[in-house]
Amino acid sequence: MDRGTTDPSIHYKQPSEKHTLTVDYTNRLPDSVTLSMASMTALNLRTRADATSNIVTGTSMTVDADGLTASGQVKNGVAGERFKLTVSALLSNTDVYQDEIILEINDK
Repeated sequence: MDRGTTDPSIHYKQPSEKHTLTVDYTNRLPDSVTLSMASMTALNLRTRADATSNIVTGTSMTVDADGLTASGQVKNGVAGERFKLTVSALLSNTDVYQDEIILEINDK
């Protein structure tokens, strides 16, 4: 995901699948800055309800040893549902980056 884009990326999965999503900050961080921690939440786009506990496997994401990528897992869902995943990353300089991923559940 490019920091300059306003369009979220789209990820597709089937209801019974579990997928690990990774956000790569390698070319987006200022010099000498790394990720300190990251979290992911989910919002059902139809109902506008928080769906984090149903869709995200734990809100804390795993930050790699170099502090450049954050990974989290998504699960469950019903075919036809769409979710907005929001990734919030706290940087070592105390800045916070947010990224959005649209998760579409399909049965194909």
